[in-house]
Amino acid sequence: MKFRFRTTQLTLFLAVLLPVVAALGLAGYWAVRFTGEDLGHQLLLQTSFRVDEEIERVLNEAVEEVRLTRALIESGTHAGGNAAALVPFWSQVLGVRDELTGLFLAREADGSCVGVSRLNNSLGVWQLDVEEGRQRLREFEIKDFPQTPYQVQENASYDIRRRPWYALTKSLDGPAWADCYLFLGLKGNESEMGVTYAEPIRDAEGQLTGVVSADFSVRQLSGFLKTLRVGQSGYAFVVELRDDGSRAVIAHPDHAKLTRLTPDGVPSLIPVEESPDQLVVHAIREAGPGVGSPGLGTSLRFEENGVRHVGLARRIKGAGFPPWQIVIVLPEKDVFAHVDEITAISAILAVGSVAIVVLFGIYLSTQIARPLEQLAAETEAVGRFDLAERPLPQSVVLEVDRLSNATGDMKTSLRSFRKFVPADVVRSLVASRQEAAFGGEKRCVTTLFSDIVSFTSVAEGMSPEELVGHLREYLSVVSDGVALEEGTVDKFIGDAVMAIWGAPVAMENHALAACRAALVVEAALAEHRPEWQRRGLPEFRARYGINTGDVVVGNIGSDTRLSYTAIGDAVNLASRLEGLNKEYGTTILLSESTRTMAGNHIIARPLDWVSVKGKSVATPIYELLGLSNAPPHNAIELAGEFESVLDLYRARKFAEAIQRGVELLKRHPGDPPTLRLQSRCEELLKHPPAADWDGTFHALTK
Repeated sequence: MKFRFRTTQLTLFLAVLLPVVAALGLAGYWAVRFTGEDLGHQLLLQTSFRVDEEIERVLNEAVEEVRLTRALIESGTHAGGNAAALVPFWSQVLGVRDELTGLFLAREADGSCVGVSRLNNSLGVWQLDVEEGRQRLREFEIKDFPQTPYQVQENASYDIRRRPWYALTKSLDGPAWADCYLFLGLKGNESEMGVTYAEPIRDAEGQLTGVVSADFSVRQLSGFLKTLRVGQSGYAFVVELRDDGSRAVIAHPDHAKLTRLTPDGVPSLIPVEESPDQLVVHAIREAGPGVGSPGLGTSLRFEENGVRHVGLARRIKGAGFPPWQIVIVLPEKDVFAHVDEITAISAILAVGSVAIVVLFGIYLSTQIARPLEQLAAETEAVGRFDLAERPLPQSVVLEVDRLSNATGDMKTSLRSFRKFVPADVVRSLVASRQEAAFGGEKRCVTTLFSDIVSFTSVAEGMSPEELVGHLREYLSVVSDGVALEEGTVDKFIGDAVMAIWGAPVAMENHALAACRAALVVEAALAEHRPEWQRRGLPEFRARYGINTGDVVVGNIGSDTRLSYTAIGDAVNLASRLEGLNKEYGTTILLSESTRTMAGNHIIARPLDWVSVKGKSVATPIYELLGLSNAPPHNAIELAGEFESVLDLYRARKFAEAIQRGVELLKRHPGDPPTLRLQSRCEELLKHPPAADWDGTFHALTK
């Protein structure tokens, strides 16, 4: 049994390709999925560490303040019989410890108690005195303590020694963390759920004299969890293992889901099994009994309403801390969304690759099999001495093509031999390549050039490191101003900056945007100069030239390097205008095209008619003074008065121009363009101009 070459080749192609693609696809899928699972676990673990750090910080604050208070009492710094002396100290502590909500001291002998508490941003003093077996409870605002209470309850029947934190500390005969319970509100404030840390106080004989405690509200911890981002829709919560063996959520991004009202109207924690958040119920059930260990925790996997979730449960770190568990849950799709996307893309690429390879195999087998079939027919014809000249097959496969050529040569030789006449066979192969073309498009843009005044002399007095650092700050200010007005920084040329508006993104009034940018940069530099002066750095001052016109923009460069830039006369004119600022003592010069496009949105005074170097045609130039919606002081008056002086100059009325300039300088002392124009008029009075003089200034330098 024999097979055709084309069928055999395609079969071999697919027999090799399909298993390789399948193996690579499966390997890639499991690698990506494993990576996704690992990253998901790392996300959960790192999130639990962040929650752990926040909890540890708050718990340590409570421990530190309790131990400090105990040390003050036991050392005698605060007399044991004058507990109220601690109130000023505690009020200062609560002023800097935002997480703490209260500090209390209770006496074992008679149940008296004093404390400072902050609930709902109120700060007050809670004092329970016992005299001759009778209790008096007084509540103060901190500013009125101890003289004026806002509430007094005589014959109170409140024994502080029965509070959970006191009783637990006394029974353990050491430091204790009370279960989360309801704090008492002050002055009508709503009560809060919170946690208390307490330590016993002993006298010199080691006898228990009282208990000092620190409170903090779990609402703040819930607020922290609310700001915590876990994937797209995951979150974290904290579970407490209570003394009676039950578990309750004490911190949750939705703080309202922690408590419910008892029949008496008192808020109480909701048991985990009855939580309104079903994700909490499923996660705790999956985590198992207890709170686990503080290591890497227990991975969770469960389904809720048809949505698969993953999570992590681990006990908080730290010796002596309460038995709390951090639980984090998030939908599995948050972890594997990118995995599924990558898998789908990989599948598409794999199918596409197989299709391309199959098509290539068909093409290649055709290029081999068809010429071979034709050459086999030619060989059979040669065997019959049929040497008629017929077109021979060509192939992209070198060996097949050489065989075809050899067959043709053989036929030619045989024909020559048969006729005994020589034959000259000439064949040529022509190859051509298409060269890439570079260029751009013609577009109207506004170009801005800026340069530092006297940069060379400034740079000579600085070390290279200082110069580079200071120049970076300056160029950052310029770049930020350009970006603020939606321009594009084309390039940095030493200390100079070239920016364009209107390309690559078209703008309606790019001239106005460029003018605003120059003013923004100039204002920003003015704000930086005092700081530069304070640091002993040069106070960089800049000059700007702005022109609007048609340029060529696009990818300009070589075969191996391209740059998006603008080229043309309009760009050159902007550079010349920047340099002309030295001539006129100005800061920002505009061309007439920029002035026209910006329109009445800017305040600009006509300055001169200039023929820049390299140009024979004069162009009007303007000095940008400000924006019309926020004109600088006297800018409009200055522009109008200077224009009248300029008109007299252009009309050859030099004496009148000088007189008008003198009046202008009285109102605007030291105006550089006016002083320059006066000097020019004085010179022209001494040496009158030729008859064809039109007032144009010919700039001889760039």
